[in-house]
Amino acid sequence: MTIHREIHITFVLRTLPLIAAISLLFSFRSQGQVAYSSAGDPFLSYSWTVNNGLPQTSVNAILQNAEGYLWLGTYGGLVRFDGVQFKVLSKVSIGELQTYRVLSLLEGKDSSLWIGTEASGLLLFKKGLFTPIQFEGGRDFEGPVGTLSMDSTGTIWVGMQRGGLFRVVNDGKGGYTLLHTPLQPQFSRPGVTCLWSDLDGSLWIGGTGALAHLQGAAVTTYTLSVIDSSVNVVAMSRDIADVVWCTTSDRRIFRIVGEAAERYPEEWLHDSYAFDEVVDRTRPERFLASITGLLRYHQGRFYSMGTPQWNNGWTLRTNFIDRENNIWFGSNTEGLMRFRRATFTMHSVLGPVQNITSLSRGAGGVIWVGLNCGGVGVLNVNGTPMRHPVSDLMEEHCVWSVLEDRRGMLWIGTWGSGVFELDPRRPGATVRRHSRTTGFPADVVVAALESADGAIWFGTIDAGLIRYSAGSVRAWTTAHGLPGNEVRALYEEAPGRLWIGTNRGLALLQNDSVMTFGNGTGMPAAAVRVITKDSAGTLWIGTYGSGIVGSDGERFVPITSNEGLYDNVVSHIVQDRNGFLWMGCNRGIWKSPVAELRAVFDGRLSRVTSIFYGLDDGLETLETNGGFLPSNLRTEDGDVWIPTTHGVARVHLAEIRANVLPPPVHIERITLDGIETDHSRPIDVHYDVQEVAIQYAALSFVAPQKIQFRYRLAGFNRDWVQAGDRRAAYFSHVTPGTYKFQVVAANNDGIWNEDGAEVTITFDAPYWETWWFRLLIVVALMSMGMLVVSSRLRSIRVQKEHQEDTSRQLIESQEEERQRIAGELHDGLGQELIVAKNRALLAAHYLPEDSEARKEIVQVADALTNALKNVRSIAYNLRPFQLDRLGLTETLRSTVRTIQPATSITFETEITNVDGLLPREAEIGLFRILQEALNNVVKHSAATRASVIITKDEETVVLRVQDDGKGFEHGVTAGGKPAYGFGLSGIIERVRMMDGMYKIASVPGGGTTVAVRIPVSIPKPPLAL
Repeated sequence: MTIHREIHITFVLRTLPLIAAISLLFSFRSQGQVAYSSAGDPFLSYSWTVNNGLPQTSVNAILQNAEGYLWLGTYGGLVRFDGVQFKVLSKVSIGELQTYRVLSLLEGKDSSLWIGTEASGLLLFKKGLFTPIQFEGGRDFEGPVGTLSMDSTGTIWVGMQRGGLFRVVNDGKGGYTLLHTPLQPQFSRPGVTCLWSDLDGSLWIGGTGALAHLQGAAVTTYTLSVIDSSVNVVAMSRDIADVVWCTTSDRRIFRIVGEAAERYPEEWLHDSYAFDEVVDRTRPERFLASITGLLRYHQGRFYSMGTPQWNNGWTLRTNFIDRENNIWFGSNTEGLMRFRRATFTMHSVLGPVQNITSLSRGAGGVIWVGLNCGGVGVLNVNGTPMRHPVSDLMEEHCVWSVLEDRRGMLWIGTWGSGVFELDPRRPGATVRRHSRTTGFPADVVVAALESADGAIWFGTIDAGLIRYSAGSVRAWTTAHGLPGNEVRALYEEAPGRLWIGTNRGLALLQNDSVMTFGNGTGMPAAAVRVITKDSAGTLWIGTYGSGIVGSDGERFVPITSNEGLYDNVVSHIVQDRNGFLWMGCNRGIWKSPVAELRAVFDGRLSRVTSIFYGLDDGLETLETNGGFLPSNLRTEDGDVWIPTTHGVARVHLAEIRANVLPPPVHIERITLDGIETDHSRPIDVHYDVQEVAIQYAALSFVAPQKIQFRYRLAGFNRDWVQAGDRRAAYFSHVTPGTYKFQVVAANNDGIWNEDGAEVTITFDAPYWETWWFRLLIVVALMSMGMLVVSSRLRSIRVQKEHQEDTSRQLIESQEEERQRIAGELHDGLGQELIVAKNRALLAAHYLPEDSEARKEIVQVADALTNALKNVRSIAYNLRPFQLDRLGLTETLRSTVRTIQPATSITFETEITNVDGLLPREAEIGLFRILQEALNNVVKHSAATRASVIITKDEETVVLRVQDDGKGFEHGVTAGGKPAYGFGLSGIIERVRMMDGMYKIASVPGGGTTVAVRIPVSIPKPPLAL
């Protein structure tokens, strides 16, 4: 026997045909089969076989581990179950598991899994590896490991059907061994068939013909008088009254009281073969499997869970109750089975027609049932069908509305026959019919309501609203202001204030005036199916296609599937005493918290929780019948009754236990382009992977199909993806980066596990999007750019050098030409002018002083003198011969002195000796620069004062010419550079040719400064040693 300590549940293993085979009540081949005990409570049975993924139909052991998974031991291997899918760990799929045949299971305190097998002894499954546990001292394997248990100290006990009792001990090497624990003389035979760890940590041991209780070192033996040498103890457990129960293989049940074992009265068990019991510790009851079916022990008695359906050869092997109080059975041929209490009981009336349209409370505890073309049915308050004369009377009619008024009169609305009025307390009383043939406005009546003043109001298909009181009839139609003539819903909010639901919207009749509510008020112009008010006074209107509409009498707020409502068709609304509104539609029944609905109505919440109920909850059909009045009802015990097309669905409110356990969430599998990858660590996704598929699960076994999921790839998804019941997420074309995949889930009652599960996933960028590739591209582009720039600069430099060479050659050519012309002027024309001048003076000497001829000759001599000066000046300008004679410094000073008499500008000079610092060409260039600068000052500056300063340092000669003239504003070239006149451009060109630097600064009205820095070319003297 394997024990799960957290919930104190016993579950038992049957392996060998030593115990008589027992058949359970149901075949379990179809899911959702309902079993009723004679105590009246419905249970739902479900089954899973090889058709659903089990590897083999014999389920020998069931365990729920700390993670929440169900683990199953079968003859086809070890199986993990998440409520939807089976994962099989067999000899084929896991090489370390050397046997298919698993008999018992136990979870250790460290969450490791201990596995008892038929032929391979005891195995330990931990961190994905299977380890066989050896016997201490080399003892041989002695029989199947049929039962496992763990006491309060964490010691694991092993029962073998032939080898006896063992315990698992640490071998001192990080492993474990099996140590034999002798049971003689208490057990005459060595075999152990049952182990059970009691709540106090002690160990109960059942064997062949023996029962013992091990408390520390003390052993208590119990005598079971009916046990013979072949009878086995097969199960033990303790109920909530602290009574220990024991079952044996010879159809006996015992209660352990003190040190005695009392046999339970056989007549209570009929012909039962007691195989095992399942204790539901949330309620004072237990279940026994027997040949007569499943027995329920309730309030001191055993009740049969229904009519036996014998299936030869079918026996139970184990049972278990999980954390959510689902009852599990394992059988030898029918696989895995589950029992849980049904939310609904389906009630049928007498007769073949079960298509229910209307429900109404009547006197004497009866419930009147309207049938679609089946007359009127009758149920008592417990839902038992009753025979009533009214049923026979209305058998041929299609009844859409049944109402018993306060006087006890029954009003029956039909399709095509109008309204019938009768007294059900007097079977022979006259039946009055109200139809168009008798002056009644309608033949089709689908709604009936008694108002506070005793009047009966009827809703019709085509004649609007009708009021009947003391034989007086009045009708309201579209001609009186109703939105439509089809009236299916009525609700009297207060005396004289009647809400009316039509096929075209809502209306209010008050003070004999009809008020309608169009789209401008928020009320949709949809067909209204039901109107009611909750306990806080909020009006709720169910519509056909526009959800539920809340109203405070002035404003209307629709709540639809966009806000979390299960369906937009709302045909029923009834509030229970637990704070929920129950609603029905064509796709099932659901409930939503009234507080959440009000919060959405007030704008304090964006979504409402909808808890859906369907076939797996006891319904025989999903389709409810709506649009009739009266429809649903709530009885004094709190149960909610709703009509369906297959009977009356009754909600057992007292039996509903909210599932408050958030479901554990696990990521089960991650594939990259279909190839599974290890998700126990962060996932790295190569850039060429096209699709990442993530499969996840949430472990709630009450209604696995109702588990809701939402997930996100944090950093990629802005919001959570509402996945519904889908258990996989797919991603492709994700922006490269590191993200966290997070998934959370809610159980069937909407309880969310907000922690969920997560895994880190890195989507690699393709190499062309990586930082190093981008850096490489940047470097390459920069290198290419640098090459281009370098090539361009080299080209510009070559071009510049070519231009400078051309300019230098041109200037040198000019200088040579100037020198030639100056030489010719000086040596040729100058000499001739001197000769002419001297001859003219000589001729004048021979003439009388007052003769006119002498005067003329003297004037000629003067003209020749001036011409000679001009020739000398021209020759000087063309070629400053002083450079050769006087040197650069004196030539520069002479240039300033020469220009001073020709202008009114006062020049100040400060010229340092710069002789020998510049090569010949540079001396000429500096001279020409000074010449041009002085000419610009004289011709253009309009200055009164000017200065010429020439200085030197170790590396350069600096020329600075500055005036206080009018200045100028230079233009700009197409390239954005300053544009100067011919003179300044010549200066700039000469500076560039000498590898010098220049600066020209001028402000209109602020004078002009021309500064030139020419590098010296004389080598520096060597440093002294």
